[in-house]
Amino acid sequence: MATLTVKDPAPFTPLIVVAPAVTVPLSGYRAVNTAALAYLDSAFVLARTPGALPFPVTPNFWINGLTVDTTLFFQLVKSYKARFRAGVARTPAERATVDWARVIADADSGITVNFDPQADRLNGWDIAWFAQHHAGAQWHQMSQFWLGMADTSGTYAAYLANTVPSTRTQFLIVTPDKRFPKGTTRGQQSDTLNNVGTGNRGQDIPLTPYFRNRPSGSDVAGDPLSVSQYDWWRGRKFQQAGRIGRFPVMTAAEIRLLAAEGYLRTGNFAAAISRINVSRQTIGILPVLNAVTDTVAVAAPGGVACVPKVPDAAQNYRGTRCGNIWDALKYEYRLETAYTGYGMWFFAARGWGDLPQYTATQWPVPYNEMDARREGFYGFGGPGGAAASGAGNYGLFGPGGVY
Repeated sequence: MATLTVKDPAPFTPLIVVAPAVTVPLSGYRAVNTAALAYLDSAFVLARTPGALPFPVTPNFWINGLTVDTTLFFQLVKSYKARFRAGVARTPAERATVDWARVIADADSGITVNFDPQADRLNGWDIAWFAQHHAGAQWHQMSQFWLGMADTSGTYAAYLANTVPSTRTQFLIVTPDKRFPKGTTRGQQSDTLNNVGTGNRGQDIPLTPYFRNRPSGSDVAGDPLSVSQYDWWRGRKFQQAGRIGRFPVMTAAEIRLLAAEGYLRTGNFAAAISRINVSRQTIGILPVLNAVTDTVAVAAPGGVACVPKVPDAAQNYRGTRCGNIWDALKYEYRLETAYTGYGMWFFAARGWGDLPQYTATQWPVPYNEMDARREGFYGFGGPGGAAASGAGNYGLFGPGGVY
């Protein structure tokens, strides 16, 4: 067994103490996060070693298909530091106490384009979870509750207004957001002949739409509450190619929006808005303009065309309101990071307070590890759970909740 003591002064010098007869005590998540950040700091030191960078560009190398020089390597390390600093928070209270000045500094020095190594399941890199994700239509069916926030036609509001969950059926999302298929009917949104929908063809990851209104014959049966017309389609071409191709294991949008969150939390709304607007302007939504506080609604002329629309607490979550800057930030984050990595929505949502009530905000130590230590098993989520989420900002379950 071994314990690790991290020394602070540079150069990074970890001290390994070997004690075979001693069971290493479990560490809390904050201690683990601190150690992870220290290891990332050590990467800066190691990267300055003569000859360390750039990495050789050889087939099936560690980072395949990319020339990783000093600039890109430092940007990548900074990006991971920003992700770790923000993502470690388990609750809204914890996320509020994150050192956002450091998140901003790291994120603003982070990647500016997607970090997308060449994946090849037969030679080196593989995005293995993609195989299961696309195993059947039900695995990548998208939640109407979250995607519905893009709708400007009123169907999302009607869906929320229905007080009988078992009779809530799938609905059409009409939106100016180009990450969704165009059209005001399902037929139009599935139409590939006129290059409106996606049909069954795949597409490159940088292209829109990100979501498909699948042909009606391929709908998934099940509880009406959970059935949606929409699939996540952004990575379908990658899957059709046998998981061979470029895949964004970290997106520039994620890092830019972490900086935006930091600027919102520190009161620099202009800096936050400029970063939120990048993806909104690219894909056709009216940008967040002239907002000076975090409560100003993201409204469009006439009000009805605002994106996102979110469940309104003042209407017991049975109607919608135009989202404010915070809602726009979270909407952009969800759409831009969907399925680009493990738990992208979960880690952010637990810190924002957006999870369904009673969702576990962290996982216990696996039972087999506890069994080997002769310690008791335990859980976290559910009513009364030691680490269970609250009612949430959008009324997912909980008193008066939508579901």
